[in-house]
Amino acid sequence: MRLLLTTALVGSLAAPCGIALSATIFKDLHSFTGGAADGDIPSSDLVADSEGRLYGTTNFGGSGGDGTLYRITPPTSTSPARIEILHSFQVAEGVTPVGGVLIGADGGLYGTTNAGGAHNGGTVYRVDPVTFELTDLHDFNSSTKPEDGSAPQAGLTEGPNGLLYGTTTENGPLGGGTVFAISPKGGTVHYAVIYAFGAAADGNHPGGGRLVSSGTNLFGATSFGGKFGAGSVFELSPAAGGKWHESGL
Repeated sequence: MRLLLTTALVGSLAAPCGIALSATIFKDLHSFTGGAADGDIPSSDLVADSEGRLYGTTNFGGSGGDGTLYRITPPTSTSPARIEILHSFQVAEGVTPVGGVLIGADGGLYGTTNAGGAHNGGTVYRVDPVTFELTDLHDFNSSTKPEDGSAPQAGLTEGPNGLLYGTTTENGPLGGGTVFAISPKGGTVHYAVIYAFGAAADGNHPGGGRLVSSGTNLFGATSFGGKFGAGSVFELSPAAGGKWHESGL
């Protein structure tokens, strides 16, 4: 199978019968200007809703200068692409939302901020998909409750059980960051650290991309630590007693 795929790929690239390869067309959907009316420095990934509209975050910009949540409606044959600033982040609710958003099963837009909030350790938030009002689901406290973790950089992942999972890059019980679980918005929001990084030969400081959920397991990467100190890829699987087991991949 590998040989056949390779041959097909080479043949398609060579275009032996004079068939021209289709050209790649680049379209600039939006150029950010910064300032109060637009975002500044987008570093998150994009997610699409059922209508094909794209959602993302910018680190800065917006009315408070501390980041935005935006939506882009792709262009059609009769109209250009359109951007909407859905929310401008303020210090009290969390700032610098570098991880982007997750569209939850309930349609809500869920994400994290790297700083700000009640204790300046970042937050987990939900934005209503209709009113675009923000609800602060959790405030990370790096001062008096460092075991909680702080400074999340990645977005959230929805597991098969309906819980949301994410990572923090700093603090935690062992000082190397955490993996946490949080329930979506409801009558009561529950938050729990399910794994702490920082043990010997373990990875630590899981920055960057969001966790990947596959079956009941979670997969991710750390920026530092591991056997050689250069980071690691890990797998978390549920264990007895509500605990989680980590395997360095």
